[in-house]
Amino acid sequence: MDGHHGFEADGARAVTNAAYSYSHPGYSWTTYPERVEAAGVSWQIYQEWDSFTDNAVEYFAPFKAIGRKILTAVEGGFRTTEEFYDSLHARSADERARALRRFDAGVAALTPAERRLFQRGAYRSEPGTLVRRLRADIAARRLPRVSWLVPTAADSEHPGASTPVGSANLVYDVLDAIAADPLTWSKTVLLITFDENDGFFDHVPPPVPPRDDAEEHFDGQPLGLGPRVPMTIVSPWTVGGHVDPTVYDHTSVLRLLERWTGVRETNISAWRRTVAGDLTGAFDLTRPGRPPRLTRPGPVPAPIARWHPTPPDEQRAPTVEPGTRPARPVPYRTTVSGVLRPHGTLDLTLTNTGRASAHFAIYPYAGERPEPAHRDVSGSHTEPLTLAGAAYRVAVQGPNGSWWEFGGARDGGRRGRRPAAAPARRGGAGDRQLGAGGHPAARRRAVDPDGAGRGGAHRPRRLAGAPRPLRRAGHRRRRSRVPPHAHQPPLTGPTGGPACRGAR
Repeated sequence: MDGHHGFEADGARAVTNAAYSYSHPGYSWTTYPERVEAAGVSWQIYQEWDSFTDNAVEYFAPFKAIGRKILTAVEGGFRTTEEFYDSLHARSADERARALRRFDAGVAALTPAERRLFQRGAYRSEPGTLVRRLRADIAARRLPRVSWLVPTAADSEHPGASTPVGSANLVYDVLDAIAADPLTWSKTVLLITFDENDGFFDHVPPPVPPRDDAEEHFDGQPLGLGPRVPMTIVSPWTVGGHVDPTVYDHTSVLRLLERWTGVRETNISAWRRTVAGDLTGAFDLTRPGRPPRLTRPGPVPAPIARWHPTPPDEQRAPTVEPGTRPARPVPYRTTVSGVLRPHGTLDLTLTNTGRASAHFAIYPYAGERPEPAHRDVSGSHTEPLTLAGAAYRVAVQGPNGSWWEFGGARDGGRRGRRPAAAPARRGGAGDRQLGAGGHPAARRRAVDPDGAGRGGAHRPRRLAGAPRPLRRAGHRRRRSRVPPHAHQPPLTGPTGGPACRGAR
């Protein structure tokens, strides 16, 4: 809700769950709900007594200060309103009623500004009332311009407390509440987001910020982007099950709200505004659709003990899910070409003529660089690589599954013939050759970045002049905070089709 990795009270970066402690002082930078409040834009956070620590504003100093003021009227020595609400589940009905009356008296003693901030951002209603409150606000025509819905632990789909289908009935009820009122449906966008990938394998390495961007690094490691997470957008302008190939991150939600409210979030870094979109590419505003007819989900099974799989002795590359989906327009138009210089340098030219900045990752496999290089390109950028050995092997990954490979003998540029880039073959997945005197020195294999609905599989092969067979793509477990070179993908390239960040 703020688009920012700030600092703890002791000066350390805020990159842990330290704020979950009831004794945490609270963060000091401004949240987006506070910004829209100051701008006079209506907003509301809907949550129940159990919000599974997912309402981030409660961990910020202004809300903690308001909470402490309320709790002076409550017995029990509670440090935060979260601690108070957490205690209600274990109390008898009479004890709960008495505690809530005292709590309400504390709320009544707030100033109007404090009371409004609490009721919009930190108030929690009784269990089972979240959708009921949403329906009531829709019926009364008081649904705010911006709303956040925070599920309970059981509805969160988080392992241990929930299941992958845990929120099925909640999502159905929310969609039913919105679609039941034609006026509300006609002007509402519902964003269903997930905060982490839970360690699942992802064959698409994420964009990495420049090393000199201190704001985007902690302890020598990038603060993002991480493995992809699902996101579903439901609205009149996204009906049809399209995917969006644009790179998005969690700050993209705030940037869409910037467009909707006119209130800018200054905490979002320049790099994230460069590398990620604002979600507007997911919408087709020319053809609004009717709400789809949905079937109510059945009973949700109770969570079971978490499964700890054992990797098989013989692993195989993952297969691409069959079929295609319609896609939104790709905002990137990328090409990569190379020139092998006589003095032992490979000049790669990264070009992007699309409307959005494109992120390229350059992977050196023969010592051309000590680690991968990451470049954000609008227009054209030339990257010189000094060739260390007798042969070179370089791969470049671009957005939307695009992939280029260059490899061959270093002396290819000293044969008296100037290397030149030959044009790629037309079609979905094509070859790009870099040759000297007609001898192929590099080969590109990629999913066509402009064919957003077409998939393509990458097969291992030997490049001209390559000193050893290429490695095959295998399963790799990933964590979100890793050095940019720790998961250098095999030269075979991605094993899947078009990469989609955003609505799926």
